[in-house]
Amino acid sequence: TEEDLSDAGTYPGIPALQVMVFNVVVLGPRCAFNGAFDEDSSLFEAIDKVLHVGRATLVREGTRFRAVADTTRSVSQVFTESAIRQGSMSVDEVSTVDVPTEIEIQYLEKKYNYDRETVRMSLPGFESATFSNERKISNDFVVGITDRASAESYANYQLLKSQYRRKTLQMEVSLEGLAAQVGDRIQIQHRDLIE
Repeated sequence: TEEDLSDAGTYPGIPALQVMVFNVVVLGPRCAFNGAFDEDSSLFEAIDKVLHVGRATLVREGTRFRAVADTTRSVSQVFTESAIRQGSMSVDEVSTVDVPTEIEIQYLEKKYNYDRETVRMSLPGFESATFSNERKISNDFVVGITDRASAESYANYQLLKSQYRRKTLQMEVSLEGLAAQVGDRIQIQHRDLIE
């Protein structure tokens, strides 16, 4: 949803017509996006920033755009070995050494007149790590988050996402056999994936 603000005092120095507040609603409200966009941002970039805070991404499908939320889903399609073009499947994995164990999120805190604040979260067991190869810190400035609770929720989500999404699988299938869309959960049955 989009709401136009008529009170120019809400964001000092920014004309009221340029300020919009978005409430990210994909499957229920996830996080309020409180921010303004300047003329340097395209509409696509602006919408993508809003969706990023709400744990979603913007996908182009021909001439239309669709928001894809990061949610749990049931399997929409199963790909067997015979549906995958021979020799086209590859699996890339991020090493555990490269996965962040700590994340630092910077945001503008509304309570302190939009001063920059920082939230830092660690995975359990890594709070007291001392060697550089035991800890890897990820830093991010997030536009649109203006309160500590939202920043902590976002940081926790990003930290867990980096821990659990470490494999990327690429494969080629025929267009006739492809029913899944971006964001759908799929299942793959292939002898090369047996560990």
